[in-house]
Amino acid sequence: MDLDGDGGQAWDNCVVAMVWAEGVLGQHPPFEDCLRQYSRDFPESRRRLVLIAAEGAIIPPKLQHDIPILDFDLPARDELREVYLGLANSIEENVEQPFDEEEVASLCTLGAGMTEPEFELACAKAIALKRSD
Repeated sequence: MDLDGDGGQAWDNCVVAMVWAEGVLGQHPPFEDCLRQYSRDFPESRRRLVLIAAEGAIIPPKLQHDIPILDFDLPARDELREVYLGLANSIEENVEQPFDEEEVASLCTLGAGMTEPEFELACAKAIALKRSD
């Protein structure tokens, strides 16, 4: 990958991560062609392209055949509960747990659609707010 056109800033071994801009990239065929070319060229080197897309993002059909798509499931409520418990158990000893079982169940239901890091951050904020009351 040649960043400046003269080879002075070439990246030989890298992972290029790009956030998929829904609704924008599908309107720019030359950019899609560039991504298709990267997907063909990169496997011949130690370079990789990772497109990070939101849940339900629509990848243009001509890219779907050239770029491998990995679709990861969002965590289930039981997994979100484990995330919450890990966070709650990291609180100092002799400190009352911030939420009861019913509130934890509600948090996990409301967390549906979040990734684990997003849910952990949301719970940390909720715990901080609850403790400040």
